Amino acid sequence: MTVLLALLIAAAASPSDRTVFACRMGDRTAAVVRIGSNLVYRSVRRGRVELEVYHGRYAQEGFSGGGELQAAFRNGPWTYVVYERTVKTGFHGTNDPSFEAGVDVLRGGRVVSRGRCADRHAQFTEQLTGAVEEPFIEH
Repeated sequence: MTVLLALLIAAAASPSDRTVFACRMGDRTAAVVRIGSNLVYRSVRRGRVELEVYHGRYAQEGFSGGGELQAAFRNGPWTYVVYERTVKTGFHGTNDPSFEAGVDVLRGGRVVSRGRCADRHAQFTEQLTGAVEEPFIEH
């Protein structure tokens, strides 16, 4: 499934683009594409890019038993936070990690939409170092 998503995103990308995150959410695919050190958010539906936001910034935060890597993209009053998260859910001898990935949409710092990846194990395929780092966004 991940390979198919990468192929769909690649079809909508130029040769120099490198997809570093892709996941299906209903009839759409959310993707983060790296062009050099620039991060770009793309929302793709039926092989066509419907939304593209440039100049993404990344952040990471460690949690007890896990953490989150995120890339945030601002478009006017909207912020799109693409993330992967692992949280430890077992505290009595078991780890039982919980995995989650998706895109949260914020307006004025408040979450107005939560999109979850169909594959809860979706993840960034590489570290985002080299891109611009910013403080972690709670969402």
